[in-house]
Amino acid sequence: MKHICSEVAFPAKLHFHVVNAEMALDLAFAILCELLQQWEQTGAGVVLLLEWLLEKEDLKELETATMVGNDNLFDKGEVNFWAEELTKVYHLNKHLLLLLPVTRITPCDQLKLHQLARFASDQAKLVTQLLNELPPTPEFSQTVEFTKLAIQNQRISVCLKILGLLEAGNDTYRKQGKLENKGGAEDFLAATC
Repeated sequence: MKHICSEVAFPAKLHFHVVNAEMALDLAFAILCELLQQWEQTGAGVVLLLEWLLEKEDLKELETATMVGNDNLFDKGEVNFWAEELTKVYHLNKHLLLLLPVTRITPCDQLKLHQLARFASDQAKLVTQLLNELPPTPEFSQTVEFTKLAIQNQRISVCLKILGLLEAGNDTYRKQGKLENKGGAEDFLAATC
């Protein structure tokens, strides 16, 4: 099995280098994806990374409109939080796309992905509704709430795109006759996963 992060070599003697936050985040995701492959847990890893991408806790905050976000890796105040959030979305997207070709989805993972897809679709509707309810303002004076909703909208869009790619790959797998879904199988999986 070829690992996607094989170009990241770990020499016997470690040399420390100064890296910026974006590079550190990229390297962390690369190492995580490499470990998921080594442990043969790519399916479960993709599910967890997609859940992380959506940040379900943040979505609950959107419903209550409390819009408090102090969980940034590098706290820069409300003005600059969007750059870090979009960077995290970009790197998660990049590494998920690299991980997809080597991902093996189990029936339990498939069930979780379907649940996640339903959740993401519901959240997409909620975010669209909340964005439409905001009062119109000029582009240069958008509120923090608008920015948070726009970032969440980007997260959901990336998640739905990845889920669509996984579904397309799964359809190809089904057409080859390697995956059968008989009546009641989803109920059985829900009880066992």
